[in-house]
Amino acid sequence: MGELLDRANRFVTENKNKIDTKNRLHFHYMAPIGWINDPNGLSFFKGKYHLFYQYYPYQNIWGPMYWGHAESRDGIAWDTQPIALSPDYNYDRNGCFSGSAIEKDGRLYLFYTGNIEGDNPEQNQNIAWTDDGENYTKYESNPVISTPPPEGSKDFRDPKVERIGDKYYMFIGTKKGDVAKLAIYISTDLLEWQYSGIAFEDNDGTYDMWECPDLFQLDSSFVLITSPMKKGENILPVYYLGDFDKKIGRYIADTPKILDYGTDFYAPQTFCDDKGRRLMIAWMNIWQTKDPLENDQWRGAMTVTRELTLDHDQLVQYPVSDIENYRYDEHAYHNVVLNKQEKFTEQLTEAADLLLKINLRHVEAKVLTFGIKSSADGSERTTLQIDLEKKWLFGSRKDNFQGEKTDFDGPLNLINDELEVRMLIDTNSLEIFVNRGRTVFTTRIYNKKTSQNFTIEVDEETAVFEEIKWWKMRSVID
Repeated sequence: MGELLDRANRFVTENKNKIDTKNRLHFHYMAPIGWINDPNGLSFFKGKYHLFYQYYPYQNIWGPMYWGHAESRDGIAWDTQPIALSPDYNYDRNGCFSGSAIEKDGRLYLFYTGNIEGDNPEQNQNIAWTDDGENYTKYESNPVISTPPPEGSKDFRDPKVERIGDKYYMFIGTKKGDVAKLAIYISTDLLEWQYSGIAFEDNDGTYDMWECPDLFQLDSSFVLITSPMKKGENILPVYYLGDFDKKIGRYIADTPKILDYGTDFYAPQTFCDDKGRRLMIAWMNIWQTKDPLENDQWRGAMTVTRELTLDHDQLVQYPVSDIENYRYDEHAYHNVVLNKQEKFTEQLTEAADLLLKINLRHVEAKVLTFGIKSSADGSERTTLQIDLEKKWLFGSRKDNFQGEKTDFDGPLNLINDELEVRMLIDTNSLEIFVNRGRTVFTTRIYNKKTSQNFTIEVDEETAVFEEIKWWKMRSVID
């Protein structure tokens, strides 16, 4: 790694202060300039959180992929570091695609897919490492896996490495015909890898490719997270709960469940930190979407870091508690009573953390309607409707100023008679956590900066909100 990497880092240094910052987010990571997508190599190494990501610094469009890099002391406030990997060898000349990282004996190993385009495109698996988090060396014996297995195809990418027991397992997404498959390789030293077969596949034809697979143990269960595709179109990322037989390298699970019901959530990846927490970050965009920022010099952002836990047969995700250190200027209201045709309105800031608590025993209304980033006359807003009879949340962006106008919806997953809704609101993003993350929605919303109202309305009868609380959020991204 040399000239190509140096040139890219010089470009970023010389141009990052020239970009238009009007649409930048406050507490979600973005690259300083250029395009980003999938989070890669998430890890905790030498006392810091590390976020690598798919990166093309020269334009705000997808191109030959580099690995960008950012560091954090708490997984919330990120500092951009020099680019870590560039596509400078024959085996990765058209892109260092997505992958993962794992520490062994004080060294952080990066695993990524090398992409070769042309008449006979290839995808292969490679290794780089760092001893200090600053300098990276590609393995002289790359690629360590040069061809897909017979049960796979040229779509063969996104290695995720986990240590399970006394061995290392590499899970790679692939396909055969119209069937998504999870290939598995096993190693004892992270350098030599032996193919062990297909660990899992989608036999019912729902998906024909699994991107960014991530299989890990959480409590007594093994969780598989994937970003599936069908005929080249993205589908909402899903998770499976099951068992993993590490002796034969096989995963057994029931039907998939939706991981995030929003419109802009893809390629999530997990890792463990020094506190033993299983954490997850995703790309807060999707492919094939209209992007109002296409004329800005940067595009793409990451979700906030979320902690994963299990509640019986459900995967729960919630913002890491560290984010609460960046709240300030609390506004709190208790026992707010709304009757028919009454409206609660609060002027929020561009970046806010909002919490609503409702005891359904005190609600006669059938539908609660929230307006997010609303204009004064309500003509411009993102709308959330909570239907208490159907136990469902419906979201609409049709009244957004610009961007996609699509809707989203998902179950409330009520806990007894308690309903809690938390919203992380940033310049042009909205993350919704219902009942502490039993249902989650991630979406991008694009309204004018003058549209900062939050409103609540009820369709009929009465609703009592035990608590409406919000905080301003500090800007923490460099």
